[in-house]
Amino acid sequence: MTINWRKMHRVMAVTVGFLFLLWIVSGVVMVMPQLRSAVLAPDHSTFQPEILRDLSISPADAIRAVNSVSQGSGDVTNIHLRPLAGAMVYEIFTGNGGSHFIDARTGAVVTVTEPMAQAIAHAMMVDGVNVESSTLVSAYGADYISGPLPVYRIQMSDPSASVVYVSARNGDSRYTNRWIRIRAALEGLHSFDPVEWATGSSLLRKGLLLLASLIGGVVALTGYALALRRV
Repeated sequence: MTINWRKMHRVMAVTVGFLFLLWIVSGVVMVMPQLRSAVLAPDHSTFQPEILRDLSISPADAIRAVNSVSQGSGDVTNIHLRPLAGAMVYEIFTGNGGSHFIDARTGAVVTVTEPMAQAIAHAMMVDGVNVESSTLVSAYGADYISGPLPVYRIQMSDPSASVVYVSARNGDSRYTNRWIRIRAALEGLHSFDPVEWATGSSLLRKGLLLLASLIGGVVALTGYALALRRV
């Protein structure tokens, strides 16, 4: 039985042709520069002298405060001085994988609450952009597919539908808006991310990506073979 290479090439090219177009479009989107949103406030220096002069708690005092609330569970592995919702706090990491916040001025234990998360999000915005609503997200979904859990989802009031996700564990924030979400969705098409979002199977996504790549390779090789036969 003679293999009709021309027909095979044509059938496979039609089958994966839309994937080639998808890869081209998503690849172009991936290399485009990410523009800064106009509603984000300019970055300011974190360690301002007037703030540091107000600190009265030493790292040793902060560690003792953590030991008193955690009953000494877990050795301290690292300590950072960082801003959190307008205050300077020590973030103290312990061997059990957790961390604690101690106010560097008062020595009080600090936890990330919903009002604090709203304050963190509001401080990231320019004047005139306010918090519209906030919810605690404890599981992944269509709107939040990856990242730390739980997080506070802070919806802002600007026309770009800005959203700030603030970790309930350590106060880290992540900004997104309508256009960033559209771009992320287009970039996800490049590696078949929607397959994993819909099925929860990374193996299926990688398998389909490999299959499409192999078919694309065969299309290219049969195309070269047909071109050489004409020479």
